[in-house]
Amino acid sequence: MSLRIICLAGCLFATLLGDANIFAEQLQRSSSPIWITLRHSPANGHQESSVEIQVPSGIDFKVIDAIAETLSDQKIDVGRLVAHQDISLEFSSASFVVMRIDGTDLTLAPGSGFPFETTRALTTALNQLGVKNTTIVDPDKLLHRRFSQGDPFFPEYAYSLRAPSASQSRN
Repeated sequence: MSLRIICLAGCLFATLLGDANIFAEQLQRSSSPIWITLRHSPANGHQESSVEIQVPSGIDFKVIDAIAETLSDQKIDVGRLVAHQDISLEFSSASFVVMRIDGTDLTLAPGSGFPFETTRALTTALNQLGVKNTTIVDPDKLLHRRFSQGDPFFPEYAYSLRAPSASQSRN
């Protein structure tokens, strides 16, 4: 009986010690990058500080929780959480940020209207989850901008996740 208790206590202790690195190991095993966007929520246009978090289906909730907690600390209301297979990259204003997590690398592409302090806070929160290498880039450098050909209703800030080489081959 006491041997069984010692074994269970040992397993519990090993689980608790190893739990801190589970997220980092999960990110390293990811075969494709994880894309996350934060943008002003179109449904809550009357609240300037309300944002919509778009995440891919199947993302670890620890990431969502860290982002939501960081936004709350920055006095930014999370209007809604949207989980999609394909992330929408059409923004009605320059107040957005696109995050790309690839293994333990984080790339942030904030729009010109997104608060810098919030960008810093998001970086710190995700670093605590195991993301080690962080880069901040211009959205046009990270994403391929889609230009309209005379379409007055085409969003001003619209991007595609296509590889730059694919878009350059058509030019």
